This record gives sequence, structure tokens and C-alpha cells, in this order.
Amino acid sequence: MFLLLVVLVAAPAYGQMRLLVVEPQSAFFPKKQLAGLKKALCSQAADYRNIELVESAGFEELLKKAGCKGTGNECLKAVGKAAGATQVLFTQVQKLPGRQLVVMRLVDVQTGRQIKNARLRARKGLAALHGSMRKGWVRMFGRLVDCQIRVLSNAIGPDVSLNGRPIGKGPLTIREKLPPGRYTVSLSHPRFLPSERNITIKPDRPRMKVRINLVPRPEDDIPPVVLDSPVLLVTGKSLDDFPSVPGSDEPDDTDEDKPEAIETDADSR
Repeated sequence: MFLLLVVLVAAPAYGQMRLLVVEPQSAFFPKKQLAGLKKALCSQAADYRNIELVESAGFEELLKKAGCKGTGNECLKAVGKAAGATQVLFTQVQKLPGRQLVVMRLVDVQTGRQIKNARLRARKGLAALHGSMRKGWVRMFGRLVDCQIRVLSNAIGPDVSLNGRPIGKGPLTIREKLPPGRYTVSLSHPRFLPSERNITIKPDRPRMKVRINLVPRPEDDIPPVVLDSPVLLVTGKSLDDFPSVPGSDEPDDTDEDKPEAIETDADSR
């Protein structure tokens, strides 16, 4: 008889998310230091473009609003829904003999399931505690990848966006530090139908080339070109064959523009 053991590993929490960072819980630190630890965690999200932090009240107030008690996954799910988040990051700091233990959980608000977790030991002191929490953040959301994404197209000067964020006009190379995960490269142009391509950024694949060929719009759908100034089309003729442009500096010999002669007394004599 053979025994088949199947281990299910939660998928990394990559992709766009609205993250609620709960103030770290601990019975051994004052609230002021716990608030500082939360601020340090939130600062990690500044470099993660796929994370939008959800502003919220304190954890106790969120518990009252959600109508639950405790720190279990179901309660964190209710807290996340009350705050309008898609994921909740919960951190707890415990004391060990001569050390500190940092326990972190990332909970999905829709299912109430734990997506990722981390248990890290730290030496005594806030500096060591901050370092362990930074390591825990990387385990939750992945290490930033120094990416180079070359975007090419058959259109000249299309507008390039990454996950809906404007980047510039192609062809171009996107050089950014991004967390691993799936992204969408979108192209748009007035004379072509918009198109997009999904890509996956991995730590072992920081460089990639993306080519998106756009389909021309039907002639009826091409937006008109609005010009801010007159345009002179040169056909190869002599300049003498072109009429003068109104408002130019050339003198006009018509009688209408000549000043009227004023007769003086000296002229009459």
C-alpha cells in the first residue's frame, strides 16, 4: 500500500490589492512603539506599486465595527471587509528568553483563508525587531525585481501603460523595481485599436521584450486631427505661385489699406 501525501502551498500574494495593515499586537510594548512599528510596515508598501494601503481607525475600533472579538482569520476577514480591504496583514510580537518572536499572517478578505505566514526570531531591541519585520514583509509580498521591460509595436508613438499607469510613448524600456507577479502592458493610439498583453515578472526573469502589434482603426473611427495654426502644404511650385497668407508681414498694395490724403490750408493755396 502506498500513501500519497499532497502538500498544498498557498500562492504568493501577488497582483493588485487593497491592503489593511493592522497595528502590531503585543502585551510587552507600549502603544506608541506599536504605532511606530505599524508606520515602519506601511513604509515598506511605498515601493510596491501593486499595493494600495487602506486608511483605517485603530484595531479596537475596527473590531467593534466588524462586531467580532479576537485575532482569528474569520475575525480578520470581518475587519478587512469593514475597512474595504482585499487583504489584511496581522502582526504579533511575543517575548522569548533573550529574544523576540515576530508572527505575521496575510489573510484574504474574500475567503478568510490565510495566504501566507512567517515566524521570525529577533534579538532584543527595536532595531532588531524592525529588521525581522522587514524580512517578514518580503516573505509576504516577494522581493523587488530590478526589471527592464522593452515594449515594441508596429505603431509609431503609442501611449504605453503598465497596470493602467501611464509610462510614456513607445517604443520604450520600462526600468523599475517591481514586486513579482502578473502585470498588464497596454497600448493605445488614435489611429489604432487599443490592445494589451499580460506578462509575469519573476526574480529569475528581470528582463523581457514585449511586442504588441496594433490593428488599424476603420477610417470612420479615426478621430479628426485638430490643428492649432494654419498649415502650408508645399507642392514643389515657386513661392510666387502661392497667395499671401493673411496676417503676414508683406505689404498690401490695395487702395483699401492706404491712408486717405488729408488736404491742408497750404495745399489749397
